[in-house]
This record gives sequence, C-alpha cells and structure tokens, in this order.
Amino acid sequence: MLVAGSGEEGLELAGLERPNLILLDLRLPGMSGWDVLMALKADQRRQRIPVIIMTATVPESEEYKIWGVRAAGYLAKPFSADELMRQVKQALGG
Repeated sequence: MLVAGSGEEGLELAGLERPNLILLDLRLPGMSGWDVLMALKADQRRQRIPVIIMTATVPESEEYKIWGVRAAGYLAKPFSADELMRQVKQALGG
C-alpha cells in the first residue's frame, strides 16, 4: 500500500508505481482531488487505474463530475468497511 500526502505526490506515485487501485479523497493539500482525478484520466499511462472517490463533502450538483470522469466508485464519509470492500472488489473486477 502506498500513501501520498498531497495530490501532486499521488500523481507522481501513480506514474512511478502503477497501482492497481487508487482511493482518492477530494480534499487534499495543494492540488484538489478533482484535479488529480482529471489528470489521471487525461494521462494514457494512468487512465485505466480504477479510482474510488472518498469524501464527506460532495454536493449533489457535483456528483455528475465523479461519473463524467469515469470514477470506479464513490464513498461518502463515514462509510463502512463492508462498503469499501464491496467497491474495491467491484473496481478490481471481482
């Protein structure tokens, strides 16, 4: 498991390590989670990495962005471990 302290660091790690899945909070220091997600999906090397969004503060009017950029899932905080595992399995094709 890899952990990034900022959006910029997460993008760098995603390029270097090619993770099987990214859990992405929308509120990050520096670059926002939205910007990270857009950058991941715009880069051919990283666009196929499944991304599950985790956040406590997505207004309903913004939820369309999650699906518009092909996020693999969405978890509203607080969420259960069972829901996290269900979405991880689904994102990984299991």
